[in-house]
Amino acid sequence: MNRKALIIVCALLVLSCKSQKRFTSYKECMDKSLENTGVDFYGSLALVEDSFIEIGALRNKSREGYVEAFTSLFGNDEIWKSYYESYLSLEKTSLKGFNLKFNRFKFLGICSSIDPSFEDIKFNPTYVQRYLFNQFVHKPFDDNNLLDGLMLFTDFNDDDLRLNITYLLLINMEEKYDSNEDS
Repeated sequence: MNRKALIIVCALLVLSCKSQKRFTSYKECMDKSLENTGVDFYGSLALVEDSFIEIGALRNKSREGYVEAFTSLFGNDEIWKSYYESYLSLEKTSLKGFNLKFNRFKFLGICSSIDPSFEDIKFNPTYVQRYLFNQFVHKPFDDNNLLDGLMLFTDFNDDDLRLNITYLLLINMEEKYDSNEDS
């Protein structure tokens, strides 16, 4: 299936979903999931994003900046190993309990579970993004079709939605460079 067809199918699937409970934003869901841990998920991601811009991993906070970052990471640019090491250093010093593996279940398993009601959707990019993130439960994190859909349907002016892409970048870095096999 080509990428355009996948994007159209994803949009149609999201538009046709029915649900009993109302959509919770990623921020609300993650804040609630982490409320007893003291972890500020989006604050931590904003710190990582700013750090990545400072060290050159991201050119800027735009769609193009993120596309370039993913392209470089997947193109085996060796500089990304040092960017991952910079992230790990940041995780130990400034991120106050932020942990990729622990947060992955909450983000992908709980907060990305697709349950919007039809009345809430109205072709909302947030719902499409949520549906696409939910697909990573069953597919590799570097799936080009899902990444293309996320890049297309993410509003990069919305801090929370853009930081979700930052989180996916971190997950891909971890998948590529983490030497621990017990994940």
